[in-house]
Amino acid sequence: MPEEGFPVQWTGRCAVITLPSEVDTSNGDQIRSDLLTAIDQGAAPLIVDLSTTTFCDSAGVKAVVSAYRRAVTKGTNIRLVIASPMVRRVFALTEADRLVSVYTTLAEASSDLADLGRPSRNGDGAAG
Repeated sequence: MPEEGFPVQWTGRCAVITLPSEVDTSNGDQIRSDLLTAIDQGAAPLIVDLSTTTFCDSAGVKAVVSAYRRAVTKGTNIRLVIASPMVRRVFALTEADRLVSVYTTLAEASSDLADLGRPSRNGDGAAG
């Protein structure tokens, strides 16, 4: 397995990690490690791009939940991009979709990133 793991694209503090078409026990530990590493490196937010993922088992959900737990301690959030209805169903059945925001496209998940870290005009400081 390559040392760098799965591709991560950084834009400022935002990290987008692109996962493969199949997420299962064969790559779940590497995914978990890569997600945790991105969070530890200061990702805010971390976008997990599963837009081309067509199969995901409990190993993928476990990796995301582990990352969510770490993200909470680091003060960041995780956003999932899931296009496949079957993959969405896995996250819904396990209720992992209640922990993290789920989007259909990467554009939707990153639509407000330009505003993150800037004071809001209305002063509420809310960000994704």
